[in-house]
Amino acid sequence: MQNTQPKRTRILTVRFTPNEYARLKAMAHAAEIELSAYVRSMLVDAEVPRRARGKSPNIAALGKTLVALNRIGNNLNQIARVAHRIGDVTVYDQANSDRALVAAAAQAVVAALDDNA
Repeated sequence: MQNTQPKRTRILTVRFTPNEYARLKAMAHAAEIELSAYVRSMLVDAEVPRRARGKSPNIAALGKTLVALNRIGNNLNQIARVAHRIGDVTVYDQANSDRALVAAAAQAVVAALDDNA
């Protein structure tokens, strides 16, 4: 049987922030496919291929948790910027403290995802 898909010969280089990359990696892991296949499917609007066996609900939940933690971290970063700009040291310090907790939780989720890979 011959492969009917055309050979991929073009390379696209895309840069991501560490946060964006972690989110993409978590979503690909939750879909149980390679990162390149996930990104390709999102870029060309192709159907996301699925693995033959069902995905673990724990892995999917970890992926969703990581996305949620990243969004919370982004919100805290915006709060910290405004607090710094207006000079509210108490709110700024609390936002930075909370942001560090969210970052630690996100790192724990990424580690759990890597352990289950």
